[in-house]
Amino acid sequence: MYSQLPLVFIPGLFGSFGEEILPGAGKLGFGPAGLLYKSFIESLEQMGYVENENLFICYYNWKETCGCIIEKYLEEKILQAKSKTG
Repeated sequence: MYSQLPLVFIPGLFGSFGEEILPGAGKLGFGPAGLLYKSFIESLEQMGYVENENLFICYYNWKETCGCIIEKYLEEKILQAKSKTG
C-alpha cells in the first residue's frame, strides 16, 4: 500500500448521471459512464485509494454553468477531502 495525497476525481462531460440530470435516475453517480470509469477507479484502489477516505469522486450536473458546478459540487468535495484527510 502506498501513502498518497488525497485525490479528487472529476468525471468528464456526461460522466455523471442522476436525478438532477434526468428525473427518476436516482442520486448522482457514474451511471452509464461507469463502464468507462470502473477500471480507472479499480486501478486507483489497487494503489491504495479508498473512496471517501483519500479518493473523492466529484459527480456533478454537467448541464449547469462551470461557476455553478464549482460552487455547488467541487468546493463541497474539496472541503470534504480536506476535512477527512487534514
